Amino acid sequence: MTPCYITSEMSEDLEEALELGLEAGITTVHLRKGLFGKEVQDIVPDDIPRLQDTFGKFGVSVGVLMPPFMKFDIDDADRIAQHHEMFNSVVATAKALGTEYVRCFPFGGAADVDYSPARIDDYLGRIVENLTPSVRHAETEGITMCYEVVNSSIARSAADTRKVIDAIGSPAAKVIWEIDTAWRVGEPPSEGYGHFKSLIRDIHIKPNNNGEMDPVGDTGEGHEDAIRRLQEDGYDGFITIEHWKGTEGILKGLDTLTGILDGLE
Repeated sequence: MTPCYITSEMSEDLEEALELGLEAGITTVHLRKGLFGKEVQDIVPDDIPRLQDTFGKFGVSVGVLMPPFMKFDIDDADRIAQHHEMFNSVVATAKALGTEYVRCFPFGGAADVDYSPARIDDYLGRIVENLTPSVRHAETEGITMCYEVVNSSIARSAADTRKVIDAIGSPAAKVIWEIDTAWRVGEPPSEGYGHFKSLIRDIHIKPNNNGEMDPVGDTGEGHEDAIRRLQEDGYDGFITIEHWKGTEGILKGLDTLTGILDGLE
């Protein structure tokens, strides 16, 4: 497994973020914002040489690009069209920076409906229809679309997200398993993992209310349990510390994570 962090959560200064990460032994990063004053979806071809030089200078690889692709109301048709254009731009950036992974969302806008498990079924056709142009572009360009489990999207759990992936029906569609998010809607890690263990390309690890990695809410389970299960099944993708409240928090999370990973060897 490859431990990662999001550069802007370490520092808004990209070079400082990379230097701090290297001091913690981390050589793969995800990109959201703080890219010499730009967010990842705003990068243009003229920005690429500076980014390439910077990552080369520090010997750091890029893992996942994290634009807010389709993280908004599914009824906003104009914005959907804009996001397909944005996706094309992010794909070009990903290829220039040597990665195939782009973070995606299966829309929001279901806040006014029942949150029972079956509610997502009414949205699957629309989700697929509105994602299809970018899915086809990803297939053509060899890009992996990593759909993140997150409370603000229509798919709020691993079970929901698996329904979306199956409906999309594309080899380009994979997932980011966000364990903390899923338990908040009643899905413990051991249950969520079974829905898409072969589809996972990244795992997001957030701190609990005490600022620690474990336990995961009131599930009686821990991230460490999930990590060991992943290791037993041969998972060799990314595993990411996210939202640990500033540089000190990110470094604490990375230290805890790398300690667990070292213990697996």
